[in-house]
Amino acid sequence: MRFNQAEYAEYYHKQMIEAGYPGKLLPFILNELEGSSTVIDIGSGTGFFSIPLAEAGHKVTAVEPSAEMINIMKKNVSSEILSSIEICRMYWENWSGELHDAAICVHSLYPMPDVKKAVRLINESAGKKILIVRDAEKMKTLPGLVREKFGILSNRELNSEITAILNELSVSWKTVIINEERKHIINDLQHETDSILFQLKLDESLREDVFKIVNEAVNINSGMNFFNAIYSDNAYIF
Repeated sequence: MRFNQAEYAEYYHKQMIEAGYPGKLLPFILNELEGSSTVIDIGSGTGFFSIPLAEAGHKVTAVEPSAEMINIMKKNVSSEILSSIEICRMYWENWSGELHDAAICVHSLYPMPDVKKAVRLINESAGKKILIVRDAEKMKTLPGLVREKFGILSNRELNSEITAILNELSVSWKTVIINEERKHIINDLQHETDSILFQLKLDESLREDVFKIVNEAVNINSGMNFFNAIYSDNAYIF
């Protein structure tokens, strides 16, 4: 898993910040979890949700397999707030613990080999569950444009799998659609090209083509390069 590599973990964290992540997802999560004392953050990454949840007074169990991602989270939080976060370095499928008031899983299902097992465990581990995955067809991002140009399949489409699993579990659930346009700041076009080549595992021979796609897609305002990205997420609440 590339998140175990320090270079990729740092790249991921920096790219997410430049893309305005987590955007509308954070206030949505905070609002939905109001009144929940204990929260499991499944695939907590570098703490985009664990840290603000702890700052809002929740006791957070952050489940994350990557030591490199955990290290970044620790560097970005005060010792006082960190005391409200129990970090569990492990794959979610191996987790066991006390029942929590709530659990969130935001964009973390994608690398899990057994989605059904993961969703079942989420359902058994907390009272309220929020599971968020992308609606790729409605999104517009720079990596997405490059994928489209070269005919590369996008990330695994999970919505149909999730609905089938939730129906099989016979749980009551609803879907909230979260659409957002976010300004993706691009400080260096060449660095952005490097990032996309790395992220999509593209050959160096495609650098010029990728740079051209990026260059044509960005906007310039007051000397700042940016791309108006469109994000669409489906939040399953059960």
